[in-house]
Amino acid sequence: MNVYAMNDDDWFVGESLESCVAAYIEYCGDPDLVDDPYELSEEQLLSHTYFSEDDDENGHPVRITFKQQLQNVIADGGEFPRLFASTEY
Repeated sequence: MNVYAMNDDDWFVGESLESCVAAYIEYCGDPDLVDDPYELSEEQLLSHTYFSEDDDENGHPVRITFKQQLQNVIADGGEFPRLFASTEY
């Protein structure tokens, strides 16, 4: 599984760029929102921050790397491709 940027705001996880682009278009309903999609590099996976839905003991969202979240998503299983992260949530 890999993480693919669909644009500056949304990332999908799946086995291929093509499957993630198709799933993203189905998800958002607008092919024009796909803007130069690409697979994230190892460096990008380590430098991008994922804010989990869980809070720490102080009530703040837990921050982990995209790489850590990718490992969590793979371990959890389920259907792919699917939304991985978005700046809109």
